[in-house]
Order: sequence, then structure tokens, then C-alpha cells
Amino acid sequence: MDYSTFQVDFMQILQKNGLNLFCRQEIIEQFYQFTELFLSENAKTNLSAIRAPREIIAKHFADCLLAVDILPEGATVLDVGCGGGFPCIPFAIVRPDLQITAIDSTQKKIDFVKKAAKILDLKNLMPICGRIEEKKQAYLRERFSVVTSRAVANLQVLAELTLPFVKVGGFLLALKGAKGSEEAETARQAIVKLGGLQKADLEKTLYCPMVEAEEQGSLAKPTEWIAEARRLILIEKIQSTPKEYPRAYAAILKRPL
Repeated sequence: MDYSTFQVDFMQILQKNGLNLFCRQEIIEQFYQFTELFLSENAKTNLSAIRAPREIIAKHFADCLLAVDILPEGATVLDVGCGGGFPCIPFAIVRPDLQITAIDSTQKKIDFVKKAAKILDLKNLMPICGRIEEKKQAYLRERFSVVTSRAVANLQVLAELTLPFVKVGGFLLALKGAKGSEEAETARQAIVKLGGLQKADLEKTLYCPMVEAEEQGSLAKPTEWIAEARRLILIEKIQSTPKEYPRAYAAILKRPL
């Protein structure tokens, strides 16, 4: 994948998604470097099922960046279940004002995020390995103005995993697909019990180029786009979470709040 092809694809996909602000040369160069690294690592270890560069740009980069303008200036952010670096790395690249901690239970994924942060010189990103619900993570409790999570669990489970780590006055930002609103309705009781209040359910559309995965070349003349529904669920933390939460993961799954 050469840089000129990547640049064309990146700019067209982001512009189609109304993300023109991030089509600056220095940002494109960082995303290109990250994509090269991601493709290399993904060939050896399973970071993501999404492997074609254009799909990575649309379904990882643009998808995450649809939410980035919600984050307050200078926010302290915890990304729970960051996987191969989403949304923490796109956020860290375009928002150097943020201080981001990223946690995932899979060591190989955290090792990759650490490697990417070092190569990209992302001084605002600190990856750690562990399960967020374990007692050893108690030092993170109610420390963050924003907790984010993408493709981790349904909101009823996710609320218990994340809200204990949001400061009172901060919020949980859950990046969800088309069924996000249904999840939010199911999770309403759990959210209240954990000290939260649903503040917003924002509808977004992610535009992805319709191309064959094996097709090579650039999107200089894309002919068709697929529109995919996204929901950004914002839950404000209005009071401290009772100390018994989060429970062990097995208990959360067995008896959701």
C-alpha cells in the first residue's frame, strides 16, 4: 500500500463522513503509519477481522472519529476494551489535548497498542493490560471525565463495567451500532442503580465504500457507498457508584442489573 493511494482513500472516506477537519497532512501521515503497522501485525496475530486498508479507514478510523468531537477539551479518558487500539489510537492522534488510558484483558493487543503509541509518539496514550472489573483496577475508580467503549458488550453489562470509573459530572460514551437505542432502553434500570442518567442518544451514519475486499488500487472514482447506522449513547454520572460494583464478570453476565 503506497502513501499516495492511502491519502486519496483516506481523504475521500473522511470527507464523505463529514470529517474534513482531519484531512490534514500530518494527521494523514500518522494514520498511514498506523495502518502499515496494523496490517503487518494483523497478518501475524488476530487484532481484527477487518484487514483491507479501505475497510480499516472506514470501519475503524472514520467510525471512531464520528464520536471524537463529543469529548471535552483536555478530558481524561479511559477506553475500556480497547482491542487493537479503537477508539483510543484515532482519538489520541487527532486530539493531543486528551489524556487517554486504554485497558484490555488481552496481552497481545495491549502490546500492539503500546508499540503503536511508541512508534507514533503518542505521549497522551497509556495502555495497560487487565480486566477492568478486577479489584486491582480499583485505583482507577471515578478518576476519568469520560469513559469510552466500542464493541465490548451490550449496554446493560457495559454500564456496570464502565460507570464506576467515571467521575461524578463526567460521562460514559458508548459507541454502538444500529441497536444501540434498544440496548439503552434495556439498560435503563442498571444505569440508574450505578449512578448514571442517560443524557443523549445520537444517531450517526457511517458511509463505507462498496468495494471488493481483494480489489486493489484507489478510490479515485468510488461508484457506490454503503450507509451503516451508528448510535452514540451518552450517560452522565450524577452520583457515585455503590462500592459493590463492578462485580466479577461472570456474576454480571449471570445476573445483569
